[in-house]
Amino acid sequence: SGYMMGDEAYIFEVTLCNFLLQCHTSSTTVQIMKLKALPVVTIAGSSLREVRRSDALNLLSSAYIGTCDSANRYSGMSFEWTVSEGGVLNSQLVSTSQYPFRFKLNGGKLTVGSTYVITVVVTDKVNGGQSYSRVTVTVVASAVVAVIAGGADQSWRVGEAGLTLDGSGSYDLDIGQGAPSQNLKYVWSCDRSKSVIVLDASFCSQLLPESSQQSSWVTLNMAFMDFSGVVGANFVMRLDVEGSSGRAASAVVSVTVKESTSPKIT
Repeated sequence: SGYMMGDEAYIFEVTLCNFLLQCHTSSTTVQIMKLKALPVVTIAGSSLREVRRSDALNLLSSAYIGTCDSANRYSGMSFEWTVSEGGVLNSQLVSTSQYPFRFKLNGGKLTVGSTYVITVVVTDKVNGGQSYSRVTVTVVASAVVAVIAGGADQSWRVGEAGLTLDGSGSYDLDIGQGAPSQNLKYVWSCDRSKSVIVLDASFCSQLLPESSQQSSWVTLNMAFMDFSGVVGANFVMRLDVEGSSGRAASAVVSVTVKESTSPKIT
C-alpha cells in the first residue's frame, strides 16, 4: 500500500489469452482515498469512578497518532476538556492544571450525589482528525471530623473552676474546616472505669448533667465532691459527632485530677 498515493485513481488492466491466442482484456479503476489518521485517546484508570466532594479530582490523558511504519506521533495535538451533568454542559467546572493533557479540579467543587461525565477531545493539528475519551464520576459524601480543643490529655487541679471542653472545632469535610455552620449533632459521654483511683458510681452523672450532653462544648461540674481525696484519678470524656447521611466520628480526652497549686497553710 505504500506504493500508492492518496487522492489518486489507478486503472488496473488484465489480459487473458488461451492456447489459440484468443485474448480478452478487462480493466477496473480503483480510487485511493487519503484518510486521516485519528488520534488514539485514553484516560488513565477506570471509566467509572467515585470521588469524595472534599478531594481534588485528577485525570490524566494520553494520545498519539498511529502511522503505517509504527512510528507513532505524540506531538501536534490539542486537548479540550468538558464537564457535563445530566447531559448539560457545565462551563463553570474548568480544569486548573497548567498541562493540557491533565484535568484537575479542586475539592469542594462538585455536588454530593451528582454524577458527572468528563470528556477530553483531542484534535490532530496536522491533519484535523479528532477523537475523544470520557469518564463518569459519581460524588460521594466525605467524612466528618471530631475535635476536642486542648488535646487528648488534659488536667484539672483541685480548687479550680469547672473544666470546659470545647468540641466546636469539629467539622464536616464537605463544608470545610472553620465554616460557621457545620450542621453537626454532638453527644458527650463520660467513662470512669479505667481510673487508677476508684471513683464513685455516680461520678459521671454528676460531672456531666444530661442537659449538657448535646452541646458543642461542655463545662464539667466539679463542685459536687471533694476531689482532694482522689488526686491522681483520671477519667475519659468522649465526644461523638454526626453529620448528614449517618456519617459519624469521635474524639476522646483523658482528664487527670492534680493537686492544687494554692499555698497550703500549716
